[in-house]
Amino acid sequence: MVDARQRAALLEHGLIPSAEVLGEVAEQLICTHTARGYADASLRTLMAATYRAGRDRRYPLWWTPKHHARITELPWVRAVAPWAADPVEQARSTLRTLGEVCVQVFPGAGLPNLTVRVLSGLARLAELPVPFAAEPPADSYSGMAAPEVLAAARTAAELLRGTV
Repeated sequence: MVDARQRAALLEHGLIPSAEVLGEVAEQLICTHTARGYADASLRTLMAATYRAGRDRRYPLWWTPKHHARITELPWVRAVAPWAADPVEQARSTLRTLGEVCVQVFPGAGLPNLTVRVLSGLARLAELPVPFAAEPPADSYSGMAAPEVLAAARTAAELLRGTV
């Protein structure tokens, strides 16, 4: 993941002009951020390439616990596992960084579904019960709110209780 200085440069040059674009490049950023869990530069390069190659291009979001489990079963990934950072802590760090970018760089903007799915997948990997709700918030046929919308609304109400 890019640090604050690099993030500022990307945004300043208009390379990430919106939350939609952030959602599109999030997979690459997650690969890079995950690989930073290795102290050795060669291992970082190997692992970043492994995570990038492991994406299933049929799906817009590949970063799921099931996908992560498949990657960790690869022989070379198992061999370098002792030098890896804790995957749960790594997912939490990545989630925190992407969340900060969304809030600081695109305040007040609704997050596109792809970005919401990336954040939701990272929350599952980070073992955090954080609810994320994608659009549309209700089923177009029944008019019923999606279950994740109710969970997100309850969490927001608890967090914002007593504020304007």
